[in-house]
Amino acid sequence: MKMIAPLEWRSLTGMFQDMMTRFLATEPWKHGLLWRKPRTALTFQDGVAGRTGWEQVNIQLPPELAEQVEHAARGVGVSKAAFCYTAMFWWIQYIYPPKAVKRLSQ
Repeated sequence: MKMIAPLEWRSLTGMFQDMMTRFLATEPWKHGLLWRKPRTALTFQDGVAGRTGWEQVNIQLPPELAEQVEHAARGVGVSKAAFCYTAMFWWIQYIYPPKAVKRLSQ
């Protein structure tokens, strides 16, 4: 996502706002998109903290858009984290798949 942000947006924040606005508008979950469950970046095994290899991502949205995300997540019965993680998956898999990004960057 960091790679594609400069192609059309000034920042990751701008891209996240566009992504969430479009995700909410198109409602791809109503057309078969499955909800993705995010994984944690930290784990505890035998009382020892460790990293899982996953990274935490914070998405900054304007308050009104954040409220729409929260409302939509509640409406479909998933956490905000799962809602946002699925939106990122959808964005990369269907809206900006690697072949499309390659064409944009050339």
